[in-house]
Amino acid sequence: MALGSLTLAGEALGSVQLVQPFDHVLDAGRRWYAISTSDRLRDVDVQGTWDWLRGQAQSLAAS
Repeated sequence: MALGSLTLAGEALGSVQLVQPFDHVLDAGRRWYAISTSDRLRDVDVQGTWDWLRGQAQSLAAS
Protein backbone atom coordinates (compact mmCIF):
# COMPACT_ATOMS: atom_id res chain seq x y z
CA MET A 1 0.00 0.00 0.00
CA ALA A 2 1.33 3.44 -0.82
CA LEU A 3 0.05 6.94 -0.37
CA GLY A 4 1.85 9.92 -1.66
CA SER A 5 1.83 13.34 -3.15
CA LEU A 6 4.05 14.02 -6.12
CA THR A 7 4.35 17.60 -4.89
CA LEU A 8 5.58 16.54 -1.45
CA ALA A 9 7.69 13.65 -2.73
CA GLY A 10 9.19 15.48 -5.71
CA GLU A 11 12.60 16.12 -4.14
CA ALA A 12 12.92 12.52 -2.88
CA LEU A 13 11.84 11.20 -6.29
CA GLY A 14 14.37 13.45 -8.01
CA SER A 15 17.21 12.22 -5.80
CA VAL A 16 16.07 8.57 -6.15
CA GLN A 17 15.39 8.24 -2.40
CA LEU A 18 11.90 7.22 -3.50
CA VAL A 19 10.92 5.38 -6.66
CA GLN A 20 7.63 5.79 -8.50
CA PRO A 21 6.87 2.20 -9.54
CA PHE A 22 4.09 3.04 -12.01
CA ASP A 23 3.75 5.68 -14.70
CA HIS A 24 0.03 6.18 -13.99
CA VAL A 25 -0.74 8.93 -11.47
CA LEU A 26 -4.18 9.53 -10.00
CA ASP A 27 -5.02 13.17 -9.41
CA ALA A 28 -7.11 12.89 -6.26
CA GLY A 29 -7.22 16.62 -5.62
CA ARG A 30 -7.58 17.06 -1.88
CA ARG A 31 -8.91 13.54 -1.37
CA TRP A 32 -6.89 10.51 -0.33
CA TYR A 33 -7.80 6.93 -1.05
CA ALA A 34 -6.58 3.71 0.51
CA ILE A 35 -7.03 0.61 -1.61
CA SER A 36 -6.37 -3.01 -0.79
CA THR A 37 -7.57 -6.45 -1.76
CA SER A 38 -9.47 -8.53 0.78
CA ASP A 39 -6.63 -11.08 0.72
CA ARG A 40 -4.07 -8.44 1.78
CA LEU A 41 -6.37 -7.22 4.56
CA ARG A 42 -5.88 -10.61 6.22
CA ASP A 43 -2.23 -9.66 6.79
CA VAL A 44 -1.86 -8.31 10.33
CA ASP A 45 0.50 -5.50 9.23
CA VAL A 46 -1.78 -4.36 6.43
CA GLN A 47 -4.80 -4.50 8.75
CA GLY A 48 -2.92 -2.49 11.37
CA THR A 49 -2.07 0.20 8.83
CA TRP A 50 -5.67 0.21 7.60
CA ASP A 51 -6.95 0.64 11.16
CA TRP A 52 -4.46 3.46 11.79
CA LEU A 53 -5.55 5.27 8.61
CA ARG A 54 -9.21 4.89 9.58
CA GLY A 55 -8.50 6.31 13.05
CA GLN A 56 -6.63 9.28 11.57
CA ALA A 57 -9.47 10.02 9.18
CA GLN A 58 -12.03 9.82 11.98
CA SER A 59 -9.93 12.16 14.16
CA LEU A 60 -9.68 14.70 11.35
CA ALA A 61 -13.41 14.48 10.63
CA ALA A 62 -14.22 15.07 14.32
CA SER A 63 -12.08 18.21 14.56
